[in-house]
Amino acid sequence: YLEGGFQSNWRTNVGISKLKVTTVTAPHTQAETRNYVFFMTGGHKFLIGTPLLPLSPEFGSQEFELDLELALLVASDIRGFGLGMLGHEMSAGDAPDRWHPQRMRVELDGRVVFDSDDNFIDRLSLSSIRLVPPVHLDAQGRLVSNKPLVREVFAWKAGSGAGLDVAKGVPESLPGSGEPGYPLAESVFPIDVGSPFGESSILTNEDSWYDIQSGPFPGEYSLDPSWTPGYSPGTSPAYGPVWTPSWGEGLNPGWGPGWLPHVPWFQLLVENLLDELGGLPDWVLPTPIGEPPQLGRVSMDYSSGTVTWEVVGDATQIDRFVVDVVRLLPDEEVPIQYSLTESLEVGLDQRSLPTSSLVPIMVDETPDVLSRGYMAIRVTMVPNDPAIGIDSALAPAMPHRVMPPGRQLTFDPRYEYTAAGGFSDTFQFALGGEPELPGRAVWTMGQAATQSGLVFAGASPMQHHVAVRPQFVNDTFEFQIYSSGVLEPGRYRVIAYVGFEGGVESPVEVNVSSNVRLQSASDPGVHCGHPAFVHVSANPTAAPPPMVPLITDFNTTDLGPGGMTAVVNYHINHLQIDPEHPLILLGIRLLEM
Repeated sequence: YLEGGFQSNWRTNVGISKLKVTTVTAPHTQAETRNYVFFMTGGHKFLIGTPLLPLSPEFGSQEFELDLELALLVASDIRGFGLGMLGHEMSAGDAPDRWHPQRMRVELDGRVVFDSDDNFIDRLSLSSIRLVPPVHLDAQGRLVSNKPLVREVFAWKAGSGAGLDVAKGVPESLPGSGEPGYPLAESVFPIDVGSPFGESSILTNEDSWYDIQSGPFPGEYSLDPSWTPGYSPGTSPAYGPVWTPSWGEGLNPGWGPGWLPHVPWFQLLVENLLDELGGLPDWVLPTPIGEPPQLGRVSMDYSSGTVTWEVVGDATQIDRFVVDVVRLLPDEEVPIQYSLTESLEVGLDQRSLPTSSLVPIMVDETPDVLSRGYMAIRVTMVPNDPAIGIDSALAPAMPHRVMPPGRQLTFDPRYEYTAAGGFSDTFQFALGGEPELPGRAVWTMGQAATQSGLVFAGASPMQHHVAVRPQFVNDTFEFQIYSSGVLEPGRYRVIAYVGFEGGVESPVEVNVSSNVRLQSASDPGVHCGHPAFVHVSANPTAAPPPMVPLITDFNTTDLGPGGMTAVVNYHINHLQIDPEHPLILLGIRLLEM
């Protein structure tokens, strides 16, 4: 993970081609984890453990070649090393699914730059702590918030001495049973035959715990002294690298299986030299020059059909730009689906491009995808030094399909507001943007930024953005939008995307329902309704959810022959509110399917 938009005036362009992390899980029961575990250095995080590739003593040493193609690293990014954890989506019980790492080793371009065994504090700290996720699900699927304890941490950093009484040089003592902070035993779940945990059932008494310095957590037991990892090299390709460490045979110093590296004398000399110097020497981390180039805003002039973009930083480091049009599906976890045009390369001095120069690609798409799809111009900056990193940015998204002006939707200028206490009245719809006065309001929006990170282009007569701001929990709003022309017999769709403006700062939750009411143009007494409903929520402590589509499909032939009009009624009930980030209905439009 690399924070988007990160800039630094000291970031160098000395690239790193290979980074390997090796971990060893302590050899006892409950040491393994199926949680998401990531390796940290500087501002970067790399996923190494997942539910499908768990970290377990059954695998011995597990080696991870980190993907530096998508997450480029330069020498100045290597600032400290650590491990962190996030919970998985499976139930874990009352106690979290803990991980007990015993050792971590980092190799940079084939050279060992860190080994937790080389430092007494790191070795004892890893022996003492357990990694836990900030939240997990209990047996009933309810969210449980965990608190860091003296020896339970969300993240471990080398040199931190986590879990230790540093003054005494010993692990912190666990609270007694029944005292606050006493860790619960992990739940034991049935394991499939042949899984990586299937051979961990040979236990010895807790009294023969392998590490007398830090002691076990409740529910943890030693493995039998004759125990060995269940997989040998090459026997389990699905679960990755296994037991035999690449740096030599094992030596048991009395506190666990650990290893003493059997390495060439030259490598030992270099590592000792680094210890004397206090870290990597200056020739590895040269003084940075200039600020790296980065893309700024990408905008689109729809009247002239021209896309423009901005660049900040040292533009002399740019080799070229690549421009194309991409399909966006806002309700997908990964909204960018594919390219709709051929990629066009332009020179490093160019900052605009007529979209007429982009060559379309014939893409076979269903009517559903066409109705839900948006388009955005993508500009990609390609630097002349790959270590700087490729940077992409999108213009505001426009819907791929809209109805002709004769079939557009028009707002009723009033809306009905019902306060949580029961007060109800009709107020004016703000058609010119957000009212300045605080309190409840409904208004049309221009360009809108959403919690998913997508920016939607300004409203037009063919698609509308509406924002709804409550005052209190359980405030409800109701407004109408209707077809300005008579609909001919056929299949139609009313669609809107539901989300929140910007990144929410407190939990928000809302129910949104719609009802499309068709009425015969020749006989007003003939009518029918088509309801739809969605529930939408977002939480600042969780990953931003995608936009949620609210779709109503209908066929006018259900009502009978002849043309008809459509009235769309939206009802909104706020269950949790964040007044600074109101609900928005994006791209409300009527489509012929």
